[in-house]
Amino acid sequence: MPNAVSASTLDAPEWANLFTVASVERSKLPEAGEQEQWWKYVLTDGNSTIVGQRKGSLKEVKAHAADCVEKLNARRLGKSAIRPSSPRGNGAKKKSTG
Repeated sequence: MPNAVSASTLDAPEWANLFTVASVERSKLPEAGEQEQWWKYVLTDGNSTIVGQRKGSLKEVKAHAADCVEKLNARRLGKSAIRPSSPRGNGAKKKSTG
C-alpha cells in the first residue's frame, strides 16, 4: 500500500501496535441513485478496527485509507508529521522590534 506508515518507517517501539490497511472492497451504494462506486475500507492495529466508506476510484480510496493510517500512526507515536491547520496557543503575535 503506497504511503502506508509502518513500524520500520517510523522506528516505532515494539509496544506500539501501528494501524495498517486491512482491506478495501466494493460496497453497496449508501443511497439510491448514486452513480459512483463506493468502497469499504478497514483499518486495524491488531486490537482496534476502523471501518469507513468512501466513493471514488479504487486508487483514490486506497490513497485515502493509507493517509488515514499515516495520520493515526503519527498521532499514536507523538510525531509532528501532521501540522495543525491553524497555529495553537494564545494567538498573540510577536511584535517586531525595529
